[in-house]
Amino acid sequence: MFALKVDIVSRAMACAIEICWRQWRSLAATGLPIGESRVASILDPEALVLLSLTVRHHERRLDDQLLWWAASGSSLMSVQRMRTLLSEYPVRVAKELAWFAAMAVEAGDVRWRVLVDRKAKSPAGRPGKGPQELQLLEPSTLMLRLRAAFGVGAKADLLTFLLGTGSARSEHQAWASAEVLAKAITFSLASTRRAVRDMALARLVAASVDRPTLYSVNAAAWAQVLQIGSAANLGRLPGVGEKGVAEKGVGAKGGADLPPWRFWAQMFAFLAACVELGDDARIVTAPLVVQASRLRALAERFRRPLGWNRIEWLDPRLFPGERYAGAFQRVFDQVVTWVGEKA
Repeated sequence: MFALKVDIVSRAMACAIEICWRQWRSLAATGLPIGESRVASILDPEALVLLSLTVRHHERRLDDQLLWWAASGSSLMSVQRMRTLLSEYPVRVAKELAWFAAMAVEAGDVRWRVLVDRKAKSPAGRPGKGPQELQLLEPSTLMLRLRAAFGVGAKADLLTFLLGTGSARSEHQAWASAEVLAKAITFSLASTRRAVRDMALARLVAASVDRPTLYSVNAAAWAQVLQIGSAANLGRLPGVGEKGVAEKGVGAKGGADLPPWRFWAQMFAFLAACVELGDDARIVTAPLVVQASRLRALAERFRRPLGWNRIEWLDPRLFPGERYAGAFQRVFDQVVTWVGEKA
């Protein structure tokens, strides 16, 4: 028998906590020990903070990581993008974000003042639970590395997307329009279009003669520049042998050594929405037909992001009334599996 609290809410909470903890460990790593499970895909820092704030009361270790990141990494985050993504999260997360912003301001990043609420309570986390000096050693920190190099904004993020999609498809190059780029990195179309045109003008991004214009990057060449190589080279400067000669392993697979892009921002928002269902006692205890109606609305809201991640979306018209609860559970099962496999 379908039970919303058990089948969706509790499992969404467990899934969210697990992926947050894995990604924080990768982000805080100064080089994980051999045998440790690495996060293979590109981390999305804004999405990671928001999902962590959503479930932090159920996993206090996340407070430690949030405090560390507010002090050490907030300068590599986009306040504008954070506010955009926040609209997809439960209302209560805005209050949680207020204390993170306060910690960031205290660390010297005044950009976060717009999100500070003096009434927000400070977390009970333990300061200092991360490296004192930020070291972006893991391939999964590609977005943060590019932001450190090019500045926090659409340019670094669209470059991350183009590199990650090329890697994910095991292709030498992957092409995308400005519209696709804007949806992927959650910046406005106007700002994304300006950014990618500037990158094309600088010849850091290739532009096609098509209409609409498509953009791409040479993932293999960027893998060399970014010194991201195969696992065999992780212990030394990637791409350089003992005599300083470039090794063939780096970029030899057309950029396959670069971490893949995943739509974490959208999937984390989906998990947060599932967790939020448990905050409404009226829904948790409502008849199955009412629960099914709420789940149908949630599925409609995330139909496109689910498709971007190649998760089958079941047409609600084929599952009328309370039957849709079971259909949504099938979709949710795919999400949980996807999160576990794509991390």
